[in-house]
Amino acid sequence: MPNRALQLLLCIIFAASPCAMAQDGSPNAVPPISPDIPAAPKAATPKPAASANVVRASAWLTSQLADTGLVANEYAKAHPLRGAKTALAAWALLSAGADPKTSPKLRRTLGALAGNPAAVRPVAMRMVALGAWDDKRAAVLLKRDAAWLIAAGRAGAWGLLPASDAKFAADTETTFWAALALSEARRRGAKLDGAGIEKSLTAAGAHLLTQQLTDGGWSWRAWAKPHTPPNSYGAMTAGGVVAMTLCGDAGEPKHDAAISRGMAWLAEHVSLKINPRKGREQYPLWLLTAGLVVEHTGQRTLAGRDLLAEIGAVLRREQNSDGSWGYGADVEYSAMATVLLTRSVRPLLVAKLRHRSRWNTSPRDLVNVCNFLSRNYERPVGWGVIGADDIPTDLTGARILYLSGAGELTLTPEQTVRLGHFLRRGGLVVSESVGGDAAFTRSVQTLCAKLLPATPLRAVTAGDAVCGNSAVIRTMELLAASNSIRPLWVH
Repeated sequence: MPNRALQLLLCIIFAASPCAMAQDGSPNAVPPISPDIPAAPKAATPKPAASANVVRASAWLTSQLADTGLVANEYAKAHPLRGAKTALAAWALLSAGADPKTSPKLRRTLGALAGNPAAVRPVAMRMVALGAWDDKRAAVLLKRDAAWLIAAGRAGAWGLLPASDAKFAADTETTFWAALALSEARRRGAKLDGAGIEKSLTAAGAHLLTQQLTDGGWSWRAWAKPHTPPNSYGAMTAGGVVAMTLCGDAGEPKHDAAISRGMAWLAEHVSLKINPRKGREQYPLWLLTAGLVVEHTGQRTLAGRDLLAEIGAVLRREQNSDGSWGYGADVEYSAMATVLLTRSVRPLLVAKLRHRSRWNTSPRDLVNVCNFLSRNYERPVGWGVIGADDIPTDLTGARILYLSGAGELTLTPEQTVRLGHFLRRGGLVVSESVGGDAAFTRSVQTLCAKLLPATPLRAVTAGDAVCGNSAVIRTMELLAASNSIRPLWVH
């Protein structure tokens, strides 16, 4: 996302989020545009149904932390996954809101994880855990681990053993964890000489492109011609899609096409009873990667299914009475399930509108916005992508609708009516012309004039309410429509 657009969306959220919470019938509402869509009943504030499950899961995971800081059934010392279970448990506890300052066990665990890097996947997993730790020490450790992890890879690929080992063999699962780990280091501001993190993520994206199979999926084993390609399956395909959203050049045709093909594979094979084309093998990893697909692509529905909501329902149903999942103290499954449940109840703050123009030139724009807001306001918020046919007609979903594009913006009469109802019931629209595209701006002005004839878009001045206390907004050339009480549309 261009810096201007990112600043715009953040500043508008700061200035207008209280107004965007307005409900139908408030003095903030604009006159109804069409009676074609009936008024929606006011929805009760949703309660986080997963909270009780997360509390029980956190208590169980904490009980598994031994005095050494590691989980009681951690892998043996000589195993290349030594530390992986502990890292996953720490990630889950931190995601659930556990505070190391008040939890001696978690504090010991973070101390145990701070040891020198030794094995690839456990290092990547602990980097993901450290990314959830709101402490300056985490950024220092992330920088150290990122440098080690980059050196342990080869040409954008990672395996269980470092590239310096004679038995090095790349696999998609470890590459997925490495991409997730490096993206966490990047998010927390870790910087290496020569833009090492960005270069490694770009290389990982290029590697994953070569590993995508003809059906659009990914397999666990890395392969190359003339060898016979392996079979694709659910966990690795979802992991491949997530990694691709974190790596490479967004907007580059081959990169975007690979993600689209991966999403098509998932839509065709999605199942929450098994790991598609793999049965129950790696089932917890499949649920985790499928949930992360929603988080990183914003595609909340897959083949017409609300994937994250369904995953949450499955996990609440399958949780054991002691708070764990699986059989025989399965720390990995329990940790992954806990992470997913903490994400399944995040409120949807902003939705990006999918339309016929170039609507997604910066796929990670809203990811960055929501990460920033979650970190600074200490309240996780989510985002999503919705089609123009699914614009909410009330405020039970996102309060803010984000339109980005170039070229002419075209909506059907029904879609236009839905957008009008969204504005009338307290919603806020923020739009951005990619590269200052004049055609998109003219389309937005025409649409806004039709929906808000009494308050068309006009140039924002320093004294306008939409500027709030933001010095950044005052320096921008913005258009805004307001009813003198709250902003309705900002472009």
